[in-house]
Amino acid sequence: MKATVLRTLFAACTLYSCVSVASAAPVVNQIVPVAVYQNQPGAFGLAYDSVNNVVWVSSINGGSRYSVNPFNSFTAALIASFPVGANGSIVSAAAYTTGLTTPNVFGQGAQALGFFGGQIVEHRGGALPIGSYDPITGANVNGNFFSPLPPGTSFLDGLDVDAAGNVFYSPEPAATGGDAYLNAAIFLNNSNAAQTQDGAALNIVRWSGIELAAGSLFAVADSIGTSGRTIARYDPVTGALLGYDPDGSPFAIRLEDLAFDGRYLYGSDFGTNQIFVFDIIGPGGLAPVPEPASLALWSILGLTGGIGAWRRRKAKIAG
Repeated sequence: MKATVLRTLFAACTLYSCVSVASAAPVVNQIVPVAVYQNQPGAFGLAYDSVNNVVWVSSINGGSRYSVNPFNSFTAALIASFPVGANGSIVSAAAYTTGLTTPNVFGQGAQALGFFGGQIVEHRGGALPIGSYDPITGANVNGNFFSPLPPGTSFLDGLDVDAAGNVFYSPEPAATGGDAYLNAAIFLNNSNAAQTQDGAALNIVRWSGIELAAGSLFAVADSIGTSGRTIARYDPVTGALLGYDPDGSPFAIRLEDLAFDGRYLYGSDFGTNQIFVFDIIGPGGLAPVPEPASLALWSILGLTGGIGAWRRRKAKIAG
């Protein structure tokens, strides 16, 4: 019985980053970029391919897909060589693109992206299901990765897939009301005050970009009372609102899709033709870092495992 409980706890902690977190609270002035990829015309959809490319969709240029090197691949010396922008963040110019262009497999323009099983995941447009394809060559097309989508969906503003293949997405709200979905069910509901409101500081009316990162679900939120769009953090299992920045994103005009490279969160800014890089894991960021209670839990688990192994060895010797 004890072993079963420990295995279950370990699995849950591995999948959802076992950390103790507080209830929803504002984290002021944390939606601040540490770097900016400039000159990314029409930047909209984003996905990290888990290798060395952040793939992005241009809403112009025929909806072409391009790639940039992830910020977590830059050396300290390279980062030190970057100029500093007007907003105080490091500027990574267009010269740091990978030069790779993914074919426009499904033929539509601006579109959110995700990544699963070695493939880019993307809505095929309109009433068609979500599909997937090789992130660089566009080969190995799967035209029916996921369906159904809500009636009236034209395209997706946000899209991500978890390790089990469950699909989080936020449709263009014109016909679907601005909610965000997990598979075919509403997951973030803009009529749910617990997910959208915190007094005068937060009043979310819809979501666009959506991304699983650091054990949380991050979502770009249109919020009345903040500085334009902000980024909110939710529990990926319960949908509970865990944190947000009431200051919004003062440097971006129109954040759309999100991506995560294991260290940094990216936000495409359709309004400025840039891709912003946010540090969400470091001290003071929007994502939780392990707290003493969590570290103590892991210490206890490790000690329990060690004691168990010692007892088994002792019993074997005695037998």
